[in-house]
Amino acid sequence: MQAHVGSELYRLPENSPARLACDWLMGQIGDAAQALRLLRPPDAGVAAPAGDTLELLVFDHGTNARQQRCWPPGMADGKRLPSLDLTRLPAAWLAEPGRLACADLLTHRMAQAVLLDAPPVQALLARQLAASLEYAHAPAARAARCASFAEGARFAVVQAGASQAFPGLARLWFQKAHAAALALLLDGCGRWCPAVDTQAPACWPEAEALLGMALAEDWTSALGLDGDPARLATPLRRMQMLLLRDCLRMTPDDARWPASVSTSIRWAYAYWHDPRELETRLVAAQLLANAGQPAQAVFQLREVGFALARVAMLRQRARERWSQPLQFDQPECDVAQDLFKHHPDMLDELQQVLDGPSALSGGSLAPMLNLLARQREATQAVLTSHDPALAAGLAAAPDWALDAPLPDPPMPSPASAFVGIGLGA
Repeated sequence: MQAHVGSELYRLPENSPARLACDWLMGQIGDAAQALRLLRPPDAGVAAPAGDTLELLVFDHGTNARQQRCWPPGMADGKRLPSLDLTRLPAAWLAEPGRLACADLLTHRMAQAVLLDAPPVQALLARQLAASLEYAHAPAARAARCASFAEGARFAVVQAGASQAFPGLARLWFQKAHAAALALLLDGCGRWCPAVDTQAPACWPEAEALLGMALAEDWTSALGLDGDPARLATPLRRMQMLLLRDCLRMTPDDARWPASVSTSIRWAYAYWHDPRELETRLVAAQLLANAGQPAQAVFQLREVGFALARVAMLRQRARERWSQPLQFDQPECDVAQDLFKHHPDMLDELQQVLDGPSALSGGSLAPMLNLLARQREATQAVLTSHDPALAAGLAAAPDWALDAPLPDPPMPSPASAFVGIGLGA
């Protein structure tokens, strides 16, 4: 099995754990010979969340986007085969270059991936993929992605303002706003950051070099990322136990899902409901902490806590036969109030994960808001010299204000909404 990106070629070694895992997966996918397969190696951009994880993107003849974790059976070199973080996307999307080129972090993930063997039957899909990636560099596509990141930051700040009674959640929304602002900067400067939504601290050195300002120390302090990630394991495992107790395991085709809930959301529910996913993330966090990156570990585990809370919320929406569109990473209602009403035990554990024992006043949010405003101003200055049109677009974008009316979650393209799961693997 070979892979290539651009003109470079390399081979996945025979009988290597990665080769065996990928071969097993292809045997599980129906009509695999018609699929276009991309692998994002651990050394492509930001590292995968654990050393024994591979990320695979597959374009096939399905009609919906879906994401799942696969655990291949068997051993290699005395160890279990690596798990596979699988993203399956409709091959029909490849016929629309603008769709995938403007798909926010999914575009970044594709740009950082390598294409596995493409037999003649896949030649058309491979050409369509190349066209999508070429268009991703076009000014219009970059402007669309940057506008989406700017809107994501605004949405997160407004959510922080609405969450002041729950301090940890307000802080988490600023964490998300900061990540969106980093994506805006890096994409605007022609860089790829496929996992910035869950691994923002790994992007700090590159962003600091572009901005000419310190980020790591200020944001670590403002977001409280200097804690011990190991202490988050217990409340996260309790959250998982509550899910297993209170929220049924529901497959994507379960009849209890309202018709309005997209297939992508149903797959996200199944992804995070599985207790093996939490253990995978805890192992990843421990590896980061052992490598001297505790801030990165805390950042990721907070996002995991949010994901587990969203599973509980989605189960409630299914009970209510919710009729409106849903997104995983952009809640349809106030998170704290919804959990307090339907899952109070889950709210207690989430508060411990997010590390917010007392109410925040508006003044307490001011340091994070000011730091984010400085980051936006610096980004504006960088883009003015790098791409004046992007800078003008950012200048015209709405302010990131705490007291703005709570917006409806923006409804981006299906590809972009799917990446909103925020796996970052």
